[in-house]
Amino acid sequence: MKVQQVKEVGVLAFGTPSLIDRYPGGNLKGGVNREGITYYNNLINELLSKGIQPFITLFHWDLPQALEYGGFLSPKIVSDFSFYAEICFKEFGDRVKHWIALNEPLSFTIGGYANGGSPPARCSKWLGPNCNAGDYSTEPYLAAHYQILAHAAAISQKGQIGITLNTGWVMPLSQSNADKEAATRSLAFMYDYTELISETSLQAGSDWLYIYPQGIQELLQYTKEKFNNPVIYITENGVDEVNDGKRSLDDKMRIEYISRHLLYVQRAIRSGVKVKGYFSWSFLDNFEWNAGYTVRFGMVYVDFKNGLRRYRKR
Repeated sequence: MKVQQVKEVGVLAFGTPSLIDRYPGGNLKGGVNREGITYYNNLINELLSKGIQPFITLFHWDLPQALEYGGFLSPKIVSDFSFYAEICFKEFGDRVKHWIALNEPLSFTIGGYANGGSPPARCSKWLGPNCNAGDYSTEPYLAAHYQILAHAAAISQKGQIGITLNTGWVMPLSQSNADKEAATRSLAFMYDYTELISETSLQAGSDWLYIYPQGIQELLQYTKEKFNNPVIYITENGVDEVNDGKRSLDDKMRIEYISRHLLYVQRAIRSGVKVKGYFSWSFLDNFEWNAGYTVRFGMVYVDFKNGLRRYRKR
């Protein structure tokens, strides 16, 4: 990654990719992967030298082979994840003050253990021909449970440490009681699935992603009121477009998308919501788990067919 290119855009903070794939070196008994630590030390130092604060994600869905004893289906993951987090804090904590333990555990759990859409692609056989192993009715809950425990085991760092939760504002289709109840249930499950156990607009390049800028303010306000006004970092907010070179480089839709969302974030801040940071997804066009290279989220265009050459979009 060219840090100078990040600096030229005017970025003040940058979220790193997951570190877990770098170490331990394929075998927990084999010790720490020193090459991985050297790589991230160099990246962190270069970011800081350019005046850019690193926000490090510990886990973004890429389990190393050393943890493939069941991964987040096994209670062993809790102590191993804690061990890994302590290594990161020891090696980088003198310079890194903002940490994200887990990235979007809901998406990871549903894709990995419910519908089989992303690694480790486990799902019940009745869901489709590609579902060769898994149990839709139990494994998502086990994976979610052990992610929560792993996150809890990793929060000893003196800096700020949190979790990236993929959230979205939900509104009832009509004013009927049934629709209102459905919207309320959706929001409750997004934040507090344990409570449930105990008891059309512009469209983006992906068919699941619709654009409603005001929703970000409403979601922030809802979070403020429900959780006693916590500090919030918006770690991913973005829109993709179809993989068309000329249209992607023009980038009018993304400009409008980001500016409109930031307007509503500003309104939320003025109403007292403690938003301390905003990260656009993403700086570069990237590989998406479900769409591969067929859609583009980046502010910088990457030519995947010609040596990964990069071009600033409009």
